[in-house]
Order: sequence, then C-alpha cells, then structure tokens
Amino acid sequence: YHSVVNFITNFAQDTNALNNLAQESFGIRFLSPNDELENLMNETKSNFQEFYNSEKLEILAMFEELPEGMHSQSNLKYIVRRIAGQDNPKYPSAAAIAWTSLKTIEFMQKAFNSSDYGSIQRLILHEKAHFLWAGLFEQKLKDDWANIGGWYIDPTAPTGWSTTKTTEFVSAYAHALNPDEDMAETIASYVTNPNLLLSRSIRK
Repeated sequence: YHSVVNFITNFAQDTNALNNLAQESFGIRFLSPNDELENLMNETKSNFQEFYNSEKLEILAMFEELPEGMHSQSNLKYIVRRIAGQDNPKYPSAAAIAWTSLKTIEFMQKAFNSSDYGSIQRLILHEKAHFLWAGLFEQKLKDDWANIGGWYIDPTAPTGWSTTKTTEFVSAYAHALNPDEDMAETIASYVTNPNLLLSRSIRK
C-alpha cells in the first residue's frame, strides 16, 4: 500500500492526488491553517500548520490497515495538525485528540517524534478507533465490551467509570479510564501487535 500511494501521489508531493485519495478512501481532509480550520477549532489559525508529507502518508497507511467497513465514517471528516512545539491548551500531555463532536482528529508534533515507529502507528489507530466507538459500533457491542472489561458506571471516579478487573488490559492506559479508551487501545494493538493482545486477553 505504501508503494502504491507513494507512486500515485509522487511521495505525497502531488497534493491533489493525495487529497483525492484521502477523501475517496477514508472520507477525510487534511486541513490547512485557514479560516475553515479556525472556525472549526475555535482558535486562531496560526496555532496550526500543514502536515508533513511523511505524516500524511502514515495516517493513510494506518487507516488502510483497518477492515474496509471501518475506512470511512460520516463522523470523521477532518485531520488537523497543531504547530510544532505547541501543546493543546486543554490537554497539554496529549499527542493526539479525537474530537468526536467536531468530526476531527488533532495531532501534535510529539505524535510523530517517537523513536518507536510502532507507537506512532498505534496512536493513529487509537484516535481513529474513537470514531468507530462513537459512530459505528452498536450499543450491544459497547455493552458486551464493557462486560468483558469489568467496566461499570462509577459517579465517584474522575472519568465516570471504574473496572473490577486488574488484568486482561493491553496497556495501563486501557485500564485507567473507560471502555472507550480500552477499546481504542485494544484495536490499535490488534492491528499492530496481535500477539501482545493474545497474551493479555484472548476474549478481547
């Protein structure tokens, strides 16, 4: 897939070809720092920048790794990149954020800085998975998933969720918050490192 996309987009230098591929295959647009982005994010456009070509190619490649029925969702339309060196003011530790209400994934510079190539791939898949949870998965699937993970609604917890289980999570982050984050972490591992998931939870 990398080779084909590199060829038809001239290594992402053919912007029109790459944008057409992104739209037709995945229903997404890489937004430039313009008035549309400013209105969408409710921030000055100077807080954002263009993606580097290598970043665009990696995002498309990881979306392609998912089953075809998960390639395009009506609730994910935009991909934006915050300017290098700037964190999101609301979530400063985040490398990327799935803004499901805005149909947008926001990436920070640190999303692409890791020396571990696999962690970049997992992050892209993780953020995409939030839109599957929000817009594709039926409630029964979500309920079944919560049951497997021992999740229950807990008004006393910061996230509103707790779990009765201490094992069978693919990462500490999957265990820390709620069934949505658990699912996102699990999907990312299922694609990039299925043996890890098998070793942690065969049922998942």
